[in-house]
Amino acid sequence: MKIKSLSFYALIITLSGCSLQEKTTLTFEKTNASLIQKSIQNLQVASTLKSDLSKDENIVIVGIEDESTKDNGIIAIIEDQVVKDFVNKGYKVLERDNDIIYRLISESDTNYTITHKTKSFSNQHAKSASASSIGAVDLNDDEYLSGNSAAFAYNNYYYRKNYDQTLETNLLASDKLITYRVIECGVIYDIDYDDSMYENVDVQREARTILEIRITNSKTGQILYANELNGIAKDTITENEYKSLNDFGYRFYSHSLPKIYGNPNQTVSDDEVIVKKPVAVALGIIGFVGTFIALIL
Repeated sequence: MKIKSLSFYALIITLSGCSLQEKTTLTFEKTNASLIQKSIQNLQVASTLKSDLSKDENIVIVGIEDESTKDNGIIAIIEDQVVKDFVNKGYKVLERDNDIIYRLISESDTNYTITHKTKSFSNQHAKSASASSIGAVDLNDDEYLSGNSAAFAYNNYYYRKNYDQTLETNLLASDKLITYRVIECGVIYDIDYDDSMYENVDVQREARTILEIRITNSKTGQILYANELNGIAKDTITENEYKSLNDFGYRFYSHSLPKIYGNPNQTVSDDEVIVKKPVAVALGIIGFVGTFIALIL
């Protein structure tokens, strides 16, 4: 009886070891970022606004809340998708990213020009907090400041009132502004954990993006259109894919060694080889050895 019991348990270990799977490998198409992109595409911004826009007009797409452009993840992905939507439908979209604008200023004339972003105080005046010293400004000084000195000089009322610069460019001005405010942008999951009879159950996933959208006449400030747009994208992923989302990320590969971090069996050097054994194989071997020992006993 003891031998049969040992054989039975060893067989269970063998079968369970062979049934285990390696960790699911995701592609970008299964990530949350990809689903959010689809929800933004489903806003159909260009198609919704087409009756209030002309393809002969110059339009600019900017956020309502921010004086300058931001590069955080949500804002970037929204603006990228909306800009692509308008450009691909033939509209004249003008660039308004701050970093690109400074590059365009240099390129907008016949000859390349270099422009200082901010005309600053001289160090000796900016570092002083006294009103009399702040008033003594060298108008010909284009010296750059850093740290606390730059922050003090830029935020000082006298500086903002008298020394903000207007730079003439050859860039086009817009006819209409398309502005937006982000109301919602994210992903929710629906996982049925009560169904304990099955492993690796399906996970329902929904991405939703809600934007407050306006069209404004750039010359008069008149708001021509105001509405809320709602984009939804849904899909189904496996539980293993859901658990792998937190660890998703592509590795950067050097052009000279494109596989040095990729293939788990790739030779890194003459003396070192990285080998990655699946857990299932290891447990399967343990189970086989257990069965063999039990049969002997």
